Amino acid sequence: MEHSRLPIEVCELVIDFCVVTALHLRSPRFSTFNQFARFILSFSSLSHLTIRNLAWNVRGRHSHTIHQRKRVESFTLKSLSLRQFDHPLSADVFTDVTKFMMATSIKTTCEVLDLRLPGDAKGAAKAEEAAGQLVASCGSVLKELAVEYSHIVSSTASINLDQNTHLRRLTLNSNLLATHLQYLNTLCSKVITTITLRTPYQLGFTGNPSIKPLEAALSRSVFDTLQQVALDIHTGDIKQLPKLHARGILVASLGTKSSAPTAAHNNTGATDTAASDGNNSEDSEDYDLLLDAE
Repeated sequence: MEHSRLPIEVCELVIDFCVVTALHLRSPRFSTFNQFARFILSFSSLSHLTIRNLAWNVRGRHSHTIHQRKRVESFTLKSLSLRQFDHPLSADVFTDVTKFMMATSIKTTCEVLDLRLPGDAKGAAKAEEAAGQLVASCGSVLKELAVEYSHIVSSTASINLDQNTHLRRLTLNSNLLATHLQYLNTLCSKVITTITLRTPYQLGFTGNPSIKPLEAALSRSVFDTLQQVALDIHTGDIKQLPKLHARGILVASLGTKSSAPTAAHNNTGATDTAASDGNNSEDSEDYDLLLDAE
């Protein structure tokens, strides 16, 4: 596979956008939303899109006039990773991008979503609502979902999973076990095989009031197909989840009490792996373009 690292402002001069199937944008900044949209729509063969920390100028932030309606409606993706971090306008950018994506046809083709919601106090709820709409719009097409919350805010868990009836893998990263519980109570996919629940640090399972409801939720008949439940707990805490432990599907990702958790426990990782499926072969003719503005 070929890789390119080029500034955004010159890439259109040297890259044939029609052959690019995987695009990775790291900290890109555009003048306006429209400039971002026109740029993305230039990739007619795109299947996998990864965006990290997108931004555009304040003045153009609310400009949503797109004069390429047919190209918008025909735009498709198999996987989308949108990970925004905590700066003042990040929630607005996240919301605008999700609305743009819902205007395309990815809701009929997107099998993998990886979302990192920005956590500034004013925009967190807005970003979560937008994420919920995007997840719902993908419906039964969606097979893998990873959602990470900023560790500085609490979630209202407005993302409902009852439309995602063919979801197979779910990864949640939140500082509240109660947030995980709200997600699980809306999940109705009967083909779910893997659930990963992550927290930024060991919350302490002893006496935690969310533990019994968490196991009760995961013991519902809809989860009979589960093959693995990975939790950020120590092996000594497994006994507090006896039903899952008895099924042999519980994985304690923090190991023993003496093992210090690493930064790797905080990364979802699900979509980056899934998005690369089929693109790692040495014989692949797909063109992978990495644009790094950092």
